[in-house]
Amino acid sequence: MGRRAESRPVERVVALAAYVSERAGSPPTRAEIVTDVPGYPEGDEANRKALRRDLSDLAEHFGIETDCDPAEDRYRLRRPFLTSDERRVLIAAATIAQVQGLGEPDPDDIGGGVDEYGRFIFITVPHRTLALFEAIRARIPVTFVYHGRTRTFHAYALGEMTSHWYVTGLEQESGGQRQFRIDRIESDVSPAGAPGSYEVPGDFDAPEAIRGVDPFRWGPDPKVTARVLLGADHVQGFVGEYGGTVVDHIDGDAVVEVEVAHYDAFRWRLLSFGTHARVLSPPALVDHVRSHLTSIVRT
Repeated sequence: MGRRAESRPVERVVALAAYVSERAGSPPTRAEIVTDVPGYPEGDEANRKALRRDLSDLAEHFGIETDCDPAEDRYRLRRPFLTSDERRVLIAAATIAQVQGLGEPDPDDIGGGVDEYGRFIFITVPHRTLALFEAIRARIPVTFVYHGRTRTFHAYALGEMTSHWYVTGLEQESGGQRQFRIDRIESDVSPAGAPGSYEVPGDFDAPEAIRGVDPFRWGPDPKVTARVLLGADHVQGFVGEYGGTVVDHIDGDAVVEVEVAHYDAFRWRLLSFGTHARVLSPPALVDHVRSHLTSIVRT
């Protein structure tokens, strides 16, 4: 495969994770990575530094550690074992993590841990992510099967929400902007046109489009504005993933307001922060969380 134009680093990091995951049976060398993964700069030292930064980002922001065999210069994804505290948080938030269950992992698993019973838990980036990324980079229409129907799609952006990966863009059959969960695509992602066949609209907002799939916004419950008290070290993580605005501070902690339309999803996310997050209002959400915790104590 030949050299490709440089991409946005965040997209390159996602593509790197998917590529190394797909090559689990034959771990790639650095030369193969910087050639096959879109976006790495020319020059040995430049692409070496870029790969080092990307591997650091994978570890820091995704919890995905990579081992390198110095003798062969080959890269493998390491399956991390979680601390007991991390296990409890992950188990409490099980409904917002993709759990593969027992047995051997699928080829596209990129991270993992064990729960309190010793069972494996794996969090994944779907293997079709790399093909969709290339379609976005080159503006190539693609086709795939989703919910039993063949779709022709102009992909605009990739993003992760509630531990699942989505692609957003224009579906030709409906003529409207759509989001598809990548792990639910039922076929290969195949090219359906030439490079440069479409343009992404100038007013397209990728973060907003991906956040639009969040059940916080479209859930079945009456929409309310929640006020959440967050420890100072957890504000950035909460706001970055779930949205919201810091509106006040109490004894060094931050009060964040966020719209909620799915009370169960909100409850599980709140619990994933352990003692570092507490809902202050409205009363309906406070009662929802309190009732759940009370039922756990009674069982």
